[in-house]
Amino acid sequence: MKKQRLLILIMLFIIRNNFLNATDEYFIDIFSFDGSTLTQVASTQYAPAFTLSLPSAVKFSPSGNFVAVGGRTTSDSNELQIYSYYGGSLSLVTGYDYSTTGSIHDFSWDPSGNYIAIGGNSPTNGNELQFIKFDGSSALSLVTSQNFGAEINGVAWSPDGKSVAIGGRTFDSGHNHTEIYSVTYRFDTSTQALSNGLIFGNTALGADSDLDVFLLAGAYVQLNGLLNYDPST
Repeated sequence: MKKQRLLILIMLFIIRNNFLNATDEYFIDIFSFDGSTLTQVASTQYAPAFTLSLPSAVKFSPSGNFVAVGGRTTSDSNELQIYSYYGGSLSLVTGYDYSTTGSIHDFSWDPSGNYIAIGGNSPTNGNELQFIKFDGSSALSLVTSQNFGAEINGVAWSPDGKSVAIGGRTFDSGHNHTEIYSVTYRFDTSTQALSNGLIFGNTALGADSDLDVFLLAGAYVQLNGLLNYDPST
């Protein structure tokens, strides 16, 4: 037991100390960091090699199973891209088209990993601050948006998930360089159950030993970070 617990702690330490870096304008690289050495563990192309392509922000989801990348002029016209990440490779999951002529400057995951607040310039719908929902697999959907001004350069979601702070420049009348918005739509992030593995019966005994599993009302079930059951749909 002591050896197993030590191994888990070491793995968590490495995962929590990953660094992301956008290199060569068109690639996203992930590095592990052991306290002294950076080692590349994954890489993927963000966009074709032409001048206007540029990822400007890269961030892990709170669970560490996804990496979101925001920028401009991607290969599929989605300025926000989300990749699944499980320690060795990056795989594109979905994307979101924020602007046809501008770009995403910054974004922030909410503590549950179910929402992303985006800020940038020249958004298609005219609102620089946009809140989108991410269910772990399907297309990203716009929840609401807010006008600010010429552009938003920084976005930060509060640790309790109740507020979002932004900073920008050339704001419109009625706005300021720095603003804080209250957030009323969010999931309950308290842990209901946590397990490294689930056993539903004993295959050696056949179907007679299978177990029926009942979910608490409103429960969300995820496997490897991907949503498998959504009670809202």
